[in-house]
Amino acid sequence: MKYLKTYENWFTNLFKNDGINQITRDFLADMIGDGYNPLMDAAYDGNWNRFKELLPKFIKQINDIHTIYLDSGVEEYMNVLLYVVCGKGDNWEKKKMISALIENNVDVHFESNEKNFYEMIKSPKLKKWIEETYPQIISDLLLQKSIKKYNL
Repeated sequence: MKYLKTYENWFTNLFKNDGINQITRDFLADMIGDGYNPLMDAAYDGNWNRFKELLPKFIKQINDIHTIYLDSGVEEYMNVLLYVVCGKGDNWEKKKMISALIENNVDVHFESNEKNFYEMIKSPKLKKWIEETYPQIISDLLLQKSIKKYNL
């Protein structure tokens, strides 16, 4: 019985191991295609250490667009920046990832369903931080919205 419990614990921990899960995710990301890459996965999970590790490897795919097909038949488009903003990370991780992406020339003007990354931010503290840290980007985004609104 003692050995059975040992093997049961080993087997259970095998599937809880983040390394195994990450290998599976990377494999699936390569199989899925549609612009999805492991950097987007790390961004959505809010895993700053993994994101920092993957950024140099996927620097050429930083502006890739992932197409999501919803059950309602609507297509939604996401890039790495939108995965960071809509992801599960806390504000500290999101700030680090946004800074790293902006430093590496991510497309901040990308829109999904006519909303840019700034409009998708739900946390008031994160919005305030972006306004204070990157005022030029925010003013460009607001100007772009006004131009579209008034057809200038």
